[in-house]
Amino acid sequence: MESSVNSLETHVSSSEDQDDVDVIVPVHNGARHISECLASVLSQTLRPRRVVVVDDGSIDETATVVGSLQKDHPSLILHRMKRNAGVSAARNAGIMLSDAPFVAFVDADDIWVPDKLALQHQVFKSSQRPIGLVHSSFFLIDETGNLLPHERGLPPLLRGNVFWRLLRERNILSGSASSVLVRRDILDRAGIFDDQLSYGEDWDLWLRLAAISEVDHTPEALVGIRVRASGAQQKRHGSIDSFLQTMKVYSRWESEIGKEGAILKELRNQGFRAALINARSLCDVAAFYRTLKASKENLVRNLYASRFDFWSGVLVTAVEKACVRLARLIVGGTR
Repeated sequence: MESSVNSLETHVSSSEDQDDVDVIVPVHNGARHISECLASVLSQTLRPRRVVVVDDGSIDETATVVGSLQKDHPSLILHRMKRNAGVSAARNAGIMLSDAPFVAFVDADDIWVPDKLALQHQVFKSSQRPIGLVHSSFFLIDETGNLLPHERGLPPLLRGNVFWRLLRERNILSGSASSVLVRRDILDRAGIFDDQLSYGEDWDLWLRLAAISEVDHTPEALVGIRVRASGAQQKRHGSIDSFLQTMKVYSRWESEIGKEGAILKELRNQGFRAALINARSLCDVAAFYRTLKASKENLVRNLYASRFDFWSGVLVTAVEKACVRLARLIVGGTR
């Protein structure tokens, strides 16, 4: 990976072969939705060179469903992992089995509109900018595929040199990994997904891609994101584990963060909140502090200068939270 976040390069498409796309579909126990997902991929107006389904240790009928589709779709490849290794490991296995100039990802419970790949590829072909990644807007669907209202509105669609915004605001590429089309040569330079991360693994890769190339998007909503009753990411958000994994990602960019005091301040506050949300006793808070100080990453180890620095911040945060709760109770009692 390049050391500078501004080392962007130009891109010129040289032949029709450069249009080819490999699609990677990680799946774990996805028999319920995998057919709908693959139908949307196999019916693309820009047909993928191959569609690599990586079965991440499923124990349901996923492999059987995919196998039945292979009879009519020779471009469909099924790769079965020996064990459930996680979505990043599954995506990486798919990357290793792909060789097209462009790579796209789609989660097994999401869907694409028919011209998703064609519209995104046209952005690459028409741009004069050093684009390495194109994403898109999205729409929401429920468990049965019905369209859901998107009450919050569409998230910001980033384009250009977005590294610093990604660093400050985290994973704000809309459409999740299911919306991304990336140039293979840029992906090879940036590296694959970090399979040691179970939180923020997409954001980690987007940062590395944005450090060496620009980003663009299509204005259309091209991806249907399926909303589950309860998502794994929602359950992990705010936990000590998610905080530590977030810090691991930030540690890759320690020198850049040194130029952004606001990021470091927010990370310190997040650490205080994580300690209070998850700790059942003062012993748990103390153990969290010891974990930080034992980290291999300098940024994590030096996040708090001393025990006093840490404990005083925890105390202030606890008092602030208590005041907010009290204010809500008072307001509620006067209604």
